[in-house]
Amino acid sequence: MVLGCGQVVEEFILWVPFGRWALFTVIMFIVFILGMFIDWVGILLIIIPIATPIAATLKFDALWFAMMICVSLQIAYLSPPTPPRSFCSGRHPDHFGISTTTIIAA
Repeated sequence: MVLGCGQVVEEFILWVPFGRWALFTVIMFIVFILGMFIDWVGILLIIIPIATPIAATLKFDALWFAMMICVSLQIAYLSPPTPPRSFCSGRHPDHFGISTTTIIAA
């Protein structure tokens, strides 16, 4: 951030000729994709310094925007390819009859 990388990303995203809702959708999609592979703390440390000035420029409410990032992260947290919920299948005895397929389908 000290070198100005956040400013470059912010200018690039704001340069895109879409409306504010299209840019909001792009930011949420990026958060969703990152949430499938990276832990939420790392994503917040990457996204917040970049997305907060963009949201302010687009005149979104800061609290609402933060809640939408949290919702997107929560949805991504439960989505494949590596949903943490599926790892619960190794924590129960086999006599319960619960398989990983059952947990993913739930």
